[in-house]
Amino acid sequence: MIFFMECGSLQVECVMRFPVFWLIGMSFLMAADSKQEEAAKELEKLEGKWRFVAIVSEGKDIPEDVVKAARLTISGKRFTLQMNTETHTGIITLNPSAYPKTIDVTYNTGPERGKKALGIYELEYSKLKVCMGIVGAARPTKFVSKPQSGHVLETLVREKPTAKRPSQGKDSP
Repeated sequence: MIFFMECGSLQVECVMRFPVFWLIGMSFLMAADSKQEEAAKELEKLEGKWRFVAIVSEGKDIPEDVVKAARLTISGKRFTLQMNTETHTGIITLNPSAYPKTIDVTYNTGPERGKKALGIYELEYSKLKVCMGIVGAARPTKFVSKPQSGHVLETLVREKPTAKRPSQGKDSP
């Protein structure tokens, strides 16, 4: 920012670079904080236990017994995926301001440990639809899984919390 200042009969050119760069930097930080807050709120909406109702991998339906046994638990930015006898854990990163909303999954365990899978997601009430690329595949742009696409389309529903029974201790009537 350049402005002119008069000192008596002398006109002096002043350059104010620091305040302008400071303002620009602060606006970027505020925007980043806003996106992080939005992502944190979205993660809160996903927290809980989820049951798979359909999985389509590269255009092929996964057998019903495998789908029914699969469970996903999200707590904060961490997830645990249980499929058959395998358990995978990792970190979820969301961008809810993208369209479609994006999800990145970084695995902490298993053969994909340390690797990232890219996907998109859509949350409608207690139904979660996710289309993920296998590790190394491009991020999907639509909620479809076609042969040789490297994409897996998953549909999940939130599990209803189980009601806790009051304990029947010695003080109970």
